[in-house]
Order: sequence, then structure tokens, then C-alpha cells
Amino acid sequence: MPHDPPPYDPDYDDIPPPRRKRRTWIWVVLIVGVLGVGGAGWLAVSLFQGASDMKPLVDDVARMLSDGRVDDLREIATPELLRNLDIGDGIDAVVESMKETHGAFEEIESTTGFRAGSSTGSPSYRKIDVKLRYTKGISVARFLFHEIDGTWKLHSFNIANPKP
Repeated sequence: MPHDPPPYDPDYDDIPPPRRKRRTWIWVVLIVGVLGVGGAGWLAVSLFQGASDMKPLVDDVARMLSDGRVDDLREIATPELLRNLDIGDGIDAVVESMKETHGAFEEIESTTGFRAGSSTGSPSYRKIDVKLRYTKGISVARFLFHEIDGTWKLHSFNIANPKP
């Protein structure tokens, strides 16, 4: 005898919702995953590119400090850095002190950090952390550059005493 369906009951509310197809979720996860991985890859490549773009500037600044080229340093410095360096003994004393404690600059040994950003009303900035090799040892350093009128200007720097 064939099985008859149950009779229709209009008051029956426990009808389960239709099942979603798993294929929809697979597509959602796949698309979000591709966009997430692609976005992270793009960010990593752009940050790496930004760090490598700044290395020549860091190299120039380190050579200017090591060689005592104060006038060249003044040309690439922001007005804020010039004001800060002219407080106390001045930029000439900073350069002389670095020549004495660090020796001659040889090379950028490695980049240890990089950060880029901008905000409304403020210039774009690039902060790069590096290890610098001097004749008297290796120093860790941080350089901060601001973009002013399309040109990168040195805003601040901090170079630790070298470790042999």
C-alpha cells in the first residue's frame, strides 16, 4: 500500500526553513579569501617598495652626517628639524659629535622597519628603521621623512651609539 502524505495543517508552524546551498558559502569564502590575500600581498609589496625607495635618502643623510656636509643637510631638512638642531650647540656640534663617536659611514646593513602614512592636514610621512655600519661599529637608527611640495624632507633622526 503506498504511503500517503500527512494531511495539510494550516496551524503547523514548525516547518523548518529551506536549507541553504553550501555552494554559496564556498563562493563567498573563496572570494573573500582571494581579496584578503591579494590585499595583504599588495600592502606588503607597497610597503617593501616604499622602504626601498627611502634607502637612498637614508644613505645620503648618513653620508652627510659622516662627512660633515652641514649645508647639504640643511637643504633636505624640514624647518622643524632645523629649529631643533639649532637649539643648544647647533647642527655643527651634532655632526662633529657623530664623527667622533661613530667614525665614517660605510653602508646600510639592513632595514629593520618601515611605516608610511598620512592624515588630513598633515604631510605624508615615511619612517624607516635601519642598521647602519660605521667604522666604529653598527648603529641602529630611525629616520622620519615628511613630503613637502612633492619632495621628501628629513624631519627627524635618531642614531644610537655604535656597538662594535
